[in-house]
Amino acid sequence: MADTTERVRKYLRDIPQLNTLESVKQFSDEEIETAISEAIEDAEWGVLPAIRMNWDQTTTTIPFPILKIGVVCQLLSSLILWSSRNTISFSDSGGVNAQLWAQYQRDLPLLQGLFQPQWISKISALKMKKNITDFYGGCPSEYSNYES
Repeated sequence: MADTTERVRKYLRDIPQLNTLESVKQFSDEEIETAISEAIEDAEWGVLPAIRMNWDQTTTTIPFPILKIGVVCQLLSSLILWSSRNTISFSDSGGVNAQLWAQYQRDLPLLQGLFQPQWISKISALKMKKNITDFYGGCPSEYSNYES
């Protein structure tokens, strides 16, 4: 899973050199590994049809281009939840207003408009392909040749 964790980190560009404001990694390896596991579970049960796909935790059966979208969904959801609990608004007598930790709330439209629809669409197509492939004797369909 370490290789997948590093690939996710590269996709997110989550390295200190690119995080110029804080100069740290935003996500720990443990957080990314948890998001990978949650994305696999979501693929099995969170996207219809909710059936056990017998995917193992080695991430070999969900192609990485699809898996990384699910991992980003899990990480963004976590950040948005954390931000909603830890946002403080304040203003001083000079009229200066500020919100601490509200920056992650801007990610909600990104999650809902870009990543979640892609994730649901691609996992649904992957499940359909698996169901058609597992069908006794095969079944010709435009989905039987679906590649991620």
